[in-house]
Amino acid sequence: MKKKESKFNYHDYAEWFALINLAHILTEKSEIRVKSTEFCKTLGTSQQTASRRLQNLEKKGWIIRKKMFNAQQIEITDNGYQIIFQIYEKIKDIYESFHVIGILISGADEGRYYVSIKGYYEQFKKKLGYNPYKGTLNLELSDHHFMILTQKLDRIKPVIIEGFTEENRGFGAVLCFPAIVYKLHNPNITSMGAVLQIERTFHKKHVVEIIAEPYLRDQLNIKDGDKIVILLNNTH
Repeated sequence: MKKKESKFNYHDYAEWFALINLAHILTEKSEIRVKSTEFCKTLGTSQQTASRRLQNLEKKGWIIRKKMFNAQQIEITDNGYQIIFQIYEKIKDIYESFHVIGILISGADEGRYYVSIKGYYEQFKKKLGYNPYKGTLNLELSDHHFMILTQKLDRIKPVIIEGFTEENRGFGAVLCFPAIVYKLHNPNITSMGAVLQIERTFHKKHVVEIIAEPYLRDQLNIKDGDKIVILLNNTH
C-alpha cells in the first residue's frame, strides 16, 4: 500500500513553524531530546502552547515522540520531511520572484576607464557577444536589495573576464552576470546587459555596475534618482 503523502497547508503555519525549529535543532542528528520548558523559548510561546504544538505535530504524523523522564525523544518522520521540503519550495518560489531594484547615481568615470582598457574590452566583446558602451551604469542598492542580489548571484554561473597585466600593472578578474534592466514601472523599454562583480572597486559595497551595448541612460530614458529593475538571466 502506497504511503500517504503530507500536503502543505497554509493554515498549519503554527505547526510547520514548530517543525522547522525542531529540524533546526536536529541538524545532522536522527533524534533529539526536548523539554517543553526549553522548546517554548525557541517558539516564543508558553510551555502549554509548546506542548500543544508537539502534540499536533504527532497527530499529523510529522514527528514520533517517546516520553522520557523530564523530556521527550523526538524524531521527524518521512511525512515531516516532506512538509519541510514543500515549505522550502514555497519560500524559494517567493524569493525568486523578488525584483532587485537600485537607484541610478552618477559615477566618477572609473567604469569608462576600465571598460576602455584593451585587456578588458576585447574580452567583453568576445565573451558577452557585443561591443559594450565604454562606461557603466551605477546603481545604489538598499541593504535589502543588495542582499537579494548577492543571494541570486551566488546561484548563477558567471561569464569570467580574466585578470591580466598591462604596462607592469595588474588588473583583477571581473565576473559578469547577464541581466535585463529597465526603469521601474516602465517594463516596455528594456536592455540586455550584465551586472559586474569587480575584484577591485572604489565603490561602496552597495553600488553595482552594469555594462551594456547601448548607452543605457539614453536607451531607457533615465536620469539620476530613477529606480532601475535588474532581472538576472541564469541561462549561462
